[in-house]
Amino acid sequence: MLSKGHIIRGISLSFIAALAVCSFCLYLFLYFAAYGAIEARLTDFAKEFNVKNTESQIQNSIVKQNSTFTIQILDFETSKPYFKKQDHCYSLLMPLSQKTLKITQNITQELEFLHKIAQAILLFDCVLGLCFLVILTQFTKLIQQTTQSLSMQLLKIQPQDIRALDENAIPNLFKPLVSGFNHTLKRMQDYFSQEKQLYAGIAHELKTPLAVIKTKCEVVLLKKREKDVYIKALEENIQSVNTMQGIIKTLLSLGRLESELLKGTETIDVNAYLKGIASDFTLISQKENKIFYHKIPDTPLMITINPALLAQIVRNFLQNAFKFTEKGKEIVLESVLENEILKICVIDTGCGISSIDDLCMPFKRVGHKGGAGLGLFLAKQAANALGGDIILENRKDTRGAIAIFSLRIKDLKKE
Repeated sequence: MLSKGHIIRGISLSFIAALAVCSFCLYLFLYFAAYGAIEARLTDFAKEFNVKNTESQIQNSIVKQNSTFTIQILDFETSKPYFKKQDHCYSLLMPLSQKTLKITQNITQELEFLHKIAQAILLFDCVLGLCFLVILTQFTKLIQQTTQSLSMQLLKIQPQDIRALDENAIPNLFKPLVSGFNHTLKRMQDYFSQEKQLYAGIAHELKTPLAVIKTKCEVVLLKKREKDVYIKALEENIQSVNTMQGIIKTLLSLGRLESELLKGTETIDVNAYLKGIASDFTLISQKENKIFYHKIPDTPLMITINPALLAQIVRNFLQNAFKFTEKGKEIVLESVLENEILKICVIDTGCGISSIDDLCMPFKRVGHKGGAGLGLFLAKQAANALGGDIILENRKDTRGAIAIFSLRIKDLKKE
């Protein structure tokens, strides 16, 4: 694990290296720009000299000098112009009537300017490096203190006492991080709260039929009774056992849901998948003498999703619809895609929903129908895992209920 000193040293060396490279590039730019300007002046003066002087006026080895340039006619011939640097002088040599024209400029001022520029860059680098080191040290210290503060608060958190982190003790720079932690802690708190409520509900739901079985057995055994009384008591006990088996079966579904959450996704044609589910319930509708049909587009709709979780939601919607819809009444399964939001709706003609509040909580039942009251709870868990939402509402004509699963489609594929 890297220590504070290693972190500061590593970042400092990286910054110094980057600063040195940038400074060197800047100096090279100024260097070539200065010499480029000198060469341009020499070239312009050479052109002007050729225009003003004719061949008859050019003498061998003459030397002319003004305030800026020294002009020499050398008694040898060169094939092409070139520049030459010697000490504090920079010269241009170029062909001139079988001789060589040499124009020289003293560049002492330019060299001194470049030298001062190099000193200024070096001084600037030192000051900037020192300031950066001070700021980095303080910032690293701030991060270390903040990390220690967060660690201490997180270590105090227990499953039975999940509290939000104190944002007032954290610098503003790290408050978005703390907000993210608090959001996660809130979800954990909700999860543990639901888990406690679920366990309490399981204990209550199993306790009642067991108490009924025990009481009936005790009453029947108080005295010798007729054979029919024993048979009736056993039949009632079997019904209580069946109730407990239904609860246990639903709890096993909860375990399967937890395992499905760990599985990956796959790309499926959701419309074809929904039609497959609809075909199963078509057989059930025929057996129960209920009208069931679907409105699912024939156009393939390819999405990346966990199909088992999707089936958990849709099947629960349909099971509830069939449970509360009387014989001869209709149930509809619809699938609609609007603005990249997939909506899967199940519409029934049952008794409707008297109270929608907390309907997805465990062991929450509607009416006097049987069941453990965990179906919508499992569907809600699956919807959350898929990143979607469940909406339950009564029909506007008050002739039944509507269950909607909505999901914003990612990586949408149409064929």
